[in-house]
Amino acid sequence: MLKIDLSNFYYVINFEYVSLLILVILLVFMIINKNTTMKRGKIFFAFVSILTIAVLFNILKSLLVNQMIKNNNYDNILLLNFFQTTYLIFLFTSIFGFITYIAYLTCGLSYINNSKRRSFLFYLPAFIILIITFVNYFTCSILRFSFENNTLYFNINIPLIIVFVIIAAIYLILSIILMVKFKNLYDTKQIIAITFLLPITFIGFIVEIATPSVLLLEFMMTISVILVQTVLESIEDIMDLNTNLDNFDEFNKVIKKAFYSNDIYKTVVLIKIENKDDLYNSYSKTVVEKYLLDLTKYFKIFKKEYKIKDELYSLNNGYYASVCDKADFIDTTPEDFVISSIRKSYCFDFIPIFKMCYFEIVNDFESYEQVINFVNNYRKSINFENNYIVYSNIKNDKKFVIANNLNQIIDTAIKENEFKVYYQPIYSIRDKKFKSAEALVRLISKKYGFISPGDFIPYAENNGKIAEIDSFVMDEVFKFVSSDLFNDLGLEYIDINLSMAECANPKLVERIIKLKDKYNVNPKNINLEITESFDISELDVINDNLNRLTKIGFELSLDDFGSGYSNIKRFSNLPISIVKIDKSLVDECNDKKMRKLLDYSFSVVNNLNKQTVVEGVETKEQLDLFIEYGATYIQGYYFSKPLEFNSYIEFLREN
Repeated sequence: MLKIDLSNFYYVINFEYVSLLILVILLVFMIINKNTTMKRGKIFFAFVSILTIAVLFNILKSLLVNQMIKNNNYDNILLLNFFQTTYLIFLFTSIFGFITYIAYLTCGLSYINNSKRRSFLFYLPAFIILIITFVNYFTCSILRFSFENNTLYFNINIPLIIVFVIIAAIYLILSIILMVKFKNLYDTKQIIAITFLLPITFIGFIVEIATPSVLLLEFMMTISVILVQTVLESIEDIMDLNTNLDNFDEFNKVIKKAFYSNDIYKTVVLIKIENKDDLYNSYSKTVVEKYLLDLTKYFKIFKKEYKIKDELYSLNNGYYASVCDKADFIDTTPEDFVISSIRKSYCFDFIPIFKMCYFEIVNDFESYEQVINFVNNYRKSINFENNYIVYSNIKNDKKFVIANNLNQIIDTAIKENEFKVYYQPIYSIRDKKFKSAEALVRLISKKYGFISPGDFIPYAENNGKIAEIDSFVMDEVFKFVSSDLFNDLGLEYIDINLSMAECANPKLVERIIKLKDKYNVNPKNINLEITESFDISELDVINDNLNRLTKIGFELSLDDFGSGYSNIKRFSNLPISIVKIDKSLVDECNDKKMRKLLDYSFSVVNNLNKQTVVEGVETKEQLDLFIEYGATYIQGYYFSKPLEFNSYIEFLREN
């Protein structure tokens, strides 16, 4: 037992005061900003709270020592040793809390708990330290104060201190291993912050050993806490502020952890509001945000009722995920969830349509990238009639396989020329012959066969690949229009659909001019179709592009007229020459109310001297009706379905 004479000793407590002030402010800040609503926040809050108590008892111990030496009164030795031992317990507990936080950030606690060897290495050292420090309450066998021969001594049990140092070294090495192994979970800023946490604390430990009177260990730990709070616990970086749930980035990290740790028990339940667009279109942003917050509260009640321990995540705009252990979700029923959720939204006219999907992370997927790809696709392009699906039950379904692999399918189609241009004939009522056609893109995959345009076109528009598809269609059509065959068949023009992404592309006009010059095409032989439901925020760019194209000589048509929220002023100002009456109006042309809408539509179009193409005509009765309305052109299955190029040429020659 080493005895240190404290006759002329004096603790410098200034750093401890600063630490206590900072930690208390930080705890208040975390409570106010709701940092403790998430599991990682709770672990961090617990660590900071325990460290705060340790600092408080260290201050009490140090003040009492200074007072006893100053007054030469040593009657409170028992109280002093109580402060000392309590300080040690909370200090070592805070260190374990810090390591636990590091483990949660890196591998996740399930990685530790799912292995007996890792659990043994992780928990046993902390258990040994706590046992020794608790024993110290009664025996004062580690670090204790004593008053002997009119002198105050500080007694240090060297063998036990060596045990503490060894245990600290084990945790240091374990932390370094975890941070190195799981470094790919974090960006450069976060890696630097995590890397500096342990050295900063270690410096405080060394300084305090070298100069015991200067209490610097907790101050350096406080600096580490500030670093963690600033870089790793920033609410803006980890929380979706509309729902107060962990955000998509945090969800990504959990999925990565599951693969790094091969956690076969981790499962995910995806929850999406299928009709979320109705919510956003019907209510103000403030009302929607309140609804999502109320829904989040219900999710937490649902979690509590079914004892789901892990986190909920907001994947943005009415899309959620619950990550839990397999056993946690086994007794839940999607029907109860949906019914209860609808009941929670009673104060709205809006009734949510929830769809849920359950999967096991490691067992159902081969990589992190596959999981994230599926999560994104389930939100955007994967739809099943059932409100609740289990991934393992549908993963071999052809519809699902196609929807989940559209990105790869489109890439392959572009590289291997699997896109084809089909032509649907358009009949001229005036000339009583087929004088034009609409060019339609089709995807015939060598692996999956025919892929519906309704599946791949919206996906391509959302992922920026529609430009390459549009470029392919334009090139094929311009090549055809420039050929002698086009003139020999007596065709006037070919329709090309322009996606909204293309209409708003500042380089659109230059690209079309290059094609015109490359194939020496008369612009009058190309008709460019736009849809009426374009984004008003892009109106200036779209108008500029359309006006430049009409000045060059290209004809423009408005597709799907009557299917959206038509703005007559906007419609009348567009430089279009042809209006295409949408198939949805044709299908219901026998309905009295629809007839009034058709009367109105044709009246507007005819008064503006626009030509009309009626889409989706399938019967002789429909044909006669629209001839009576004065339609210029007819397009639909009554005459022909879309045909591949050679079949289209044969059709024209036969008719």
